[in-house]
Amino acid sequence: MLVHGQLDRGEGDMRYLLDPSVAVKPLATLKRPIAPVHDALALVQLVDILRDLRPDIVHTHMAKAGTLGRVAAAIYNRTAGRDTDLRFEVRDAAGHPVVPEPYMGMAGHAIIAADDFSVFVHAHPNGTISMASQQKFLEREGVADHSMHGMPAATTITFPYAFPKPGRYHLWVQAKVNGEVVTRRFDVTVAPTSS
Repeated sequence: MLVHGQLDRGEGDMRYLLDPSVAVKPLATLKRPIAPVHDALALVQLVDILRDLRPDIVHTHMAKAGTLGRVAAAIYNRTAGRDTDLRFEVRDAAGHPVVPEPYMGMAGHAIIAADDFSVFVHAHPNGTISMASQQKFLEREGVADHSMHGMPAATTITFPYAFPKPGRYHLWVQAKVNGEVVTRRFDVTVAPTSS
């Protein structure tokens, strides 16, 4: 999706370069001159668009629009106390996306730890409920095999999570590929919730 502001006089419109399949969303509040009220409204609209679109990459261009886009992406990506999905694409050694094999009944496992270890969570793609509880719920539903918990085959593992407080976090994600359990570490900084 391309999100853009209003064109000023003399500015060219290069949307003709876009593939016809790319959605275009103009924001009337996003203007070249600095305008605090319009800029604040544009920022809120950009965050809302990101929450709806849930992009993997946000690319910005131009000074003011780029700054607003980067701030919106930072708010969207790392706000403490807000539910989010931590997504990781599983790839083989050659870099090709692959569907992970079941590992301890799941598509993957994650450890999420605050820098000071005041937060330490073992997460699963279907949430942090214990596997024993998950098995009981599935048995109640008549599902005997809890391997992958009926999850669709996908190359992306998603962990639902809400960071409880701002700060620096370390994430260790495990998936099984070609019979081998692979662990990778990621670091993120979580911003405080804006009131």
